[in-house]
Parts: sequence; structure tokens; C-alpha cells
Amino acid sequence: MGTHSLFRCFISFLLL
Repeated sequence: MGTHSLFRCFISFLLL
């Protein structure tokens, strides 16, 4: 559950 949240955060950082 928390892993998915971290993945989304990582993708958001890459998109920045």
C-alpha cells in the first residue's frame, strides 16, 4: 500500500 504511494512520489519528482 505504502509502496505505491512512494512510487507515485518518485514519478512526480522525475516529472518535475
